[in-house]
Amino acid sequence: MEQQRRWLMMMVLGVPVLLSTADPVLLGSAHRAVQVGALLAITAGTAWGAVRHRPTVPAVGAFIAGVVVANAINLALELDSIVLVLVGFASGLGAIGLILRARRPRFRLVTAVDALAVTGAPFTIVALTATTQPLPPDAPTLLVANFVVLLLVVFTICLPYEVSRSLVIGLAAICMSTFADIATLLHHPFTAAGTNFMAAFPLLLLAVTVMHPTFTRVTTPVRLPDQRHRVVRVVLLSGSMAITLLLALSDERLLTDRGVLAVATPMLLAGLITFRMAGWITLLDGEARSQRTRLRTDPLTGLRSPTGLHSFLVDAEVAGPVPGWSMVVVDLDGFRRINDAFGLEGGDATLQAVATTLRAITPPDAGLARLDADEFAIVLPGEDLVRARRVALTAVAAIRELLNTGPTLGRLSLRASAGIAVENDGGAGTIDRLTHRALTAVGHAQQTGKQVLEFDPAMTTEASTDLALLRDLQQALQTGSGQIRPAFQPIVDLRTGRIVAVEALARWVRPDGTAVEPDRYIGLAEASGWIGALGQRMLQLSCEAGVALRRQHPDLRVHVNVSPVEAEQPSFVQATLATIHRSGLPLDAVVLEVTEQVFLPRSGAALDAFLTLAGEGVALALDDFGSGYASVGYLSRLPLAYIKIDKSFTAELGSEGALLEDLMPFLRARGPVIIAEGVETDVHLRNLERLGCALGQGWLLGRPILPLEPDGDPATILGLAVAQRFGTS
Repeated sequence: MEQQRRWLMMMVLGVPVLLSTADPVLLGSAHRAVQVGALLAITAGTAWGAVRHRPTVPAVGAFIAGVVVANAINLALELDSIVLVLVGFASGLGAIGLILRARRPRFRLVTAVDALAVTGAPFTIVALTATTQPLPPDAPTLLVANFVVLLLVVFTICLPYEVSRSLVIGLAAICMSTFADIATLLHHPFTAAGTNFMAAFPLLLLAVTVMHPTFTRVTTPVRLPDQRHRVVRVVLLSGSMAITLLLALSDERLLTDRGVLAVATPMLLAGLITFRMAGWITLLDGEARSQRTRLRTDPLTGLRSPTGLHSFLVDAEVAGPVPGWSMVVVDLDGFRRINDAFGLEGGDATLQAVATTLRAITPPDAGLARLDADEFAIVLPGEDLVRARRVALTAVAAIRELLNTGPTLGRLSLRASAGIAVENDGGAGTIDRLTHRALTAVGHAQQTGKQVLEFDPAMTTEASTDLALLRDLQQALQTGSGQIRPAFQPIVDLRTGRIVAVEALARWVRPDGTAVEPDRYIGLAEASGWIGALGQRMLQLSCEAGVALRRQHPDLRVHVNVSPVEAEQPSFVQATLATIHRSGLPLDAVVLEVTEQVFLPRSGAALDAFLTLAGEGVALALDDFGSGYASVGYLSRLPLAYIKIDKSFTAELGSEGALLEDLMPFLRARGPVIIAEGVETDVHLRNLERLGCALGQGWLLGRPILPLEPDGDPATILGLAVAQRFGTS
């Protein structure tokens, strides 16, 4: 702000000074001293600005200072030296050349033609109307030099780069100076005072240029959007045409002697403008077509987008009557596990492979589209349910074969489900109704474990059930009625049978005693943004219960599950620490369990949050290790105190080729304490003890215990359950 005030002050004070120095009568004998003082002030300001606002190419400021110094000496000493004039020209060319070099323009004939037309047309008219006869001996040299400088200025503006404020001022100064020189050489239009003013005022503008704060960016090119660049060039051409026409019509002698040339020059500019506008319109039309194509095409798979699918239906109905439509929506079950295992690139590659597979089985008269991340739609003409079901079964089978082949994807045991919907009305809204019904059907197919399911109107009632469930969840969290509270499952030392920790599991019990499964409401909480309130409520209740549990088990730790969605919230770390401190439970008695999703690229904020909490003394556990098939290399990205082996690995114990046999030594060598989940049989227990697994959790060791009352103490029941199993007291 201070710098802007300085250059503005220079303008406000400098213009009156120059006006005063322009007419000797105003100041009398003081005229000479004031003129020299003004030129010295301009020179000093230029030098200060060139040093203070040094651009990335400092020589630009030095060249501009050279222009000012050379011309100031010529004016102050009244030398009229052609050498100093040429030095000023050379310095100006050097400054423009460095600016052009910094922008690294590729030579394009279009840009060169436009710059030459903008500069050459008015210059030609001015030259044809010259009134100075004969011209001075140095006139040709000066005219050529001025024309070249003016051409470079226009060429700089024609380039597809932003022109900063300081550069606008500088280019305006150069244009004014060249205009004054050309006019003086050819016409002598100015009085002595006007000549002095036109010689000194561009120097003030050059001083303002280097004193402006944006001068530091004068050699830092910022590319203009294509549309703005085209506007700039059309405006330049239009302005040049207007000036050329005005000059031609203002000289009767030119119209009489060279009327054809006087009219042809602006007409050529008009033709060039028309040609540029036509090219612009063609380009805009092509971009509009490309935009329509992009809207109708999915960029990842090359299939139709939802918009493209709508166009497919419209085009088909325009071509002839269609007796209704049927749609098959195919959804990949558990697709997120692919992203968890192989990252987003692996997920994208899988979607592309699925798209190729679906193309191969889609009938020629059908339309294939990608609706969403892992949802694909096939639209068939007609209401033939038999045909639609055959296509759905073929698609599901082909995708199942694709996803379950090889040692990588096959290990994830993925599959696809399909939903079918028919529509016999046609017309507006057909695609929306089909999509809604087919998506509803595929959702029910996934819930019921069926491969293919046809839409039934009764299915829509369950969607409203989810909304009602979300409202009940919000009310339960807002009222604090005790409907949502933790159940505690023991984590046991497999060598001693002693309880070392408990995991708090969210349980929702309605006032009428009915329980809502976590799978029903946790996903709703994540999707609706209520996961933060749910997570903090669970943490609060778990820590308060942990204080009571530690009365009988002083070293007991409390494990609490945290959703990566919750951990991505900006207030998560602060809220978590505050909740733990309020409960009175020590930080090192809390273990936050995270899933492998935290290692995904999009979960960077969650990863940072857990690193911060670990630095505060909160222990971290990786939950369900192996369920997402994440690389073991990710384990070093968090300071994990515990690794909880997924129950699917425990279930394999006792059978040949159990993966945990090879995995356990590797995990134990990494340092974190190993907790085996899903310990449900004596075979599991014996094998875990043999493998050296430290801790275990499962129904064999203790089922989750929910206090009968919201403020009930589970410590006694918990201790009794474990004592009975291990024969301890």
